[in-house]
Amino acid sequence: MSDIYGIRVSKEGQDVRTCGYNDLIFTSEFPLLKVHKSGRGTVHIAPVVGTATANIAHTVSVTPMFLAFTQYADINSGQWDGDYKQFSFSSIDPSPEGATGYMHAVAYTDAGHLHLSWETDLQNPVDGTDVAYFYYIFEDPIT
Repeated sequence: MSDIYGIRVSKEGQDVRTCGYNDLIFTSEFPLLKVHKSGRGTVHIAPVVGTATANIAHTVSVTPMFLAFTQYADINSGQWDGDYKQFSFSSIDPSPEGATGYMHAVAYTDAGHLHLSWETDLQNPVDGTDVAYFYYIFEDPIT
């Protein structure tokens, strides 16, 4: 394997220069997913029952894989914070008064766009709230 170059990471106790593939944690010798597009943004969620969407165009010729993350609210307190959660999720919490609070964040992709959507009935501030998100859209280098 002395003619191989690139990045290699071996398991603890293994010589990265001579070990076999089963003893590698990572090697750049094989094709990997490439990031086609990445970005971040914010959406405005209206007060009380609020919804928002973001549609991000891409030029991958097939429906690509993606990772997307959004800020989320603590269902119990209704407070938005700086923590992020990966799309897609639903949080539903029955309150002591019997009412139910919820937040849904859904993401999917097609051959032209990454679609992100939010819906919540949390008591957002009177003027609503801005929620940050970020994403990665991948392309397969083999196809």
